[in-house]
Amino acid sequence: MHMKNEKLKITESPRDAQQGLPFTIPVEKRAAYINELMLAGFDIIDFGSFVSPKAVPQMAHSNDVLELIDKSKSDTQLLAIVGNTRGAEEACASAKLDIVGFPYSISNTFLQKNINSSIEKIDETASSIGKICNDHNKIFRVL
Repeated sequence: MHMKNEKLKITESPRDAQQGLPFTIPVEKRAAYINELMLAGFDIIDFGSFVSPKAVPQMAHSNDVLELIDKSKSDTQLLAIVGNTRGAEEACASAKLDIVGFPYSISNTFLQKNINSSIEKIDETASSIGKICNDHNKIFRVL
């Protein structure tokens, strides 16, 4: 079904590519890259995640990256992935972050490997993260 005035939203995800690298890109370079992408006009940039640096060392210091991002010349929204309520609280503390993404799945293997969770816990975690986002006026997106 086609709807009038429907707009295709384009999300760029440097986070996805960077978290798979065998090395860590310095905070300043990550922020500089995001700042360039902000000028390109993407609707959303999935810039980082608020997860344990032991689990994903490439995404450590996402707060520091956010501090260096300049949103003054762009309408692009910033999205970060979280895997639990601690990550949601940390992400929502930043005024620059617009959207909190949560990787939801019905696969126990995916949940265990990606966010150290299970099917039994996932609905409660998603609900808690949604409440945190609502309390901080952030968009909550289940991915």
